[in-house]
Amino acid sequence: MANDAFWRLYRQPALQIDGNVGGWLYRTATNLGIDALRASGRRTQYEGAAGRRMEASTATDPLDATLREEKCQRVRAVLGSIKPAQAQLLILRTSGLSYKELAEALDVKPSGIGTMLNRAEEEFRNRYLALHPNEEEL
Repeated sequence: MANDAFWRLYRQPALQIDGNVGGWLYRTATNLGIDALRASGRRTQYEGAAGRRMEASTATDPLDATLREEKCQRVRAVLGSIKPAQAQLLILRTSGLSYKELAEALDVKPSGIGTMLNRAEEEFRNRYLALHPNEEEL
């Protein structure tokens, strides 16, 4: 986080000349720390929810387990058929990453993540329904 704060300072040379650099660094580092704590909390919450879903799903009958496995195979096949960047974006988002975290992971601007995600979801939906037209919901 300190490295990120200094990088942001480096990218704002006007602040270095006539601003309160120490105060700005302190505030920026504090905000980065708060953001990291929030992201960690969200990730923990998503992982806990996923774990609870997995625990609940393992207590089902063999037919449900087989159907779930077939659906997972279909999803994997569709993910393998779309652009790798779109598949990576969908997987990361499903893992619980925020738009900001997605932008950092994919090295793109945060303002473009929503559009990229919508396009990836639409492409996935179209390919999935083309391969499995009888399934309406995913």
